[in-house]
Amino acid sequence: MPTLPSNTKCASLGCKENRSRLSTFCIGHGGKDTYKAKVSKDRKQFNAMYDAAAWKRIRAAQLSREPLCAGCATQGRIVQAVQVDHLFSWNDIGKEAFYDNIFQSLCTSCHSHKTSLEHQGIYRHYIGGKAIDYALTQWRTATSAQTKSVPTPA
Repeated sequence: MPTLPSNTKCASLGCKENRSRLSTFCIGHGGKDTYKAKVSKDRKQFNAMYDAAAWKRIRAAQLSREPLCAGCATQGRIVQAVQVDHLFSWNDIGKEAFYDNIFQSLCTSCHSHKTSLEHQGIYRHYIGGKAIDYALTQWRTATSAQTKSVPTPA
């Protein structure tokens, strides 16, 4: 029975080094063996933020206040929201933006679409049946304006 040849060498033309474990290139040509530990550590810290009791309270309160997807509402559809979105990606700003942000309830499809827009530098806020686009530099202005317009509970 024929077998596939094992590809153990770097894919860079003329390189005779062994490929890295997570890539077809050796470490010298951008292989991913050394990168994995940092990504794994960052991912654990990232996920830990969502496991915190404070986030779980914020999420439950947001979905209770706005149980329908704000993105679908702009298109006249009624869909249950299952995700709470940070209007401004806290991962781009820093941990201080994890709780100091504007939250919106979205369905999985709208959340994926909004995330793809964030990779282009567009931060979309679905509010009042409209979509308003922000730039990352407007984070402080938008969050402070939102806090002033929302009455604080007594």
